[in-house]
Amino acid sequence: MTTKGARTFQLPITGSVLVVSDAESGRTIAHALDFDIVCEADSVSAALDKLAVSIKTYIEYGLGNDLTDGIFFPAPQEFWDCFERATPKAVTVPFRLNHNPLVLVQAMLNESLRTPCQAYAT
Repeated sequence: MTTKGARTFQLPITGSVLVVSDAESGRTIAHALDFDIVCEADSVSAALDKLAVSIKTYIEYGLGNDLTDGIFFPAPQEFWDCFERATPKAVTVPFRLNHNPLVLVQAMLNESLRTPCQAYAT
């Protein structure tokens, strides 16, 4: 049974994550492009772990407060363009939300591509 005015909400199976690491500073940025959520840490794995927790918290808050219309909030096109040029990796961070898995597909932005993606300048 659904209540009057209730809407259905379907989570995606995968999400796109752009990872930018700077060896000189030791800084790693992980950017969930589907939600425009950014986390920073000292390593790729730590940045992805933080990002997974942030996404889960963000989605749970949206669902719990009937804000489903705003949960999907894509990053600006310039970040998607960077993702398209980045090196894809099969690294994933699976987690469950409402019994559904969400797998984050990672692409690594290498040094030669950083210049066109000035938003990630370190």
